[in-house]
Amino acid sequence: DCIAVDGGYTQYIKKVVEDTELSKKNFCYPIRKSGKDLAQDEANYNKIFGSFRSQIEAEFGELGAIFEKHNN
Repeated sequence: DCIAVDGGYTQYIKKVVEDTELSKKNFCYPIRKSGKDLAQDEANYNKIFGSFRSQIEAEFGELGAIFEKHNN
């Protein structure tokens, strides 16, 4: 199993791993390097990951439209 998270949530992964049977390998998140350029393969990974997240968010939008009374 894999959980895709936004880069802002990576700070919580250590705690989740400590409190569950999950490992760091169960998480997928964008690559961030402070003050350094990403390598081409890292930039490609981030682009693909961003596209994946956009698709998921679009699906949630469609579900919200279907079940409008539950959509805040």
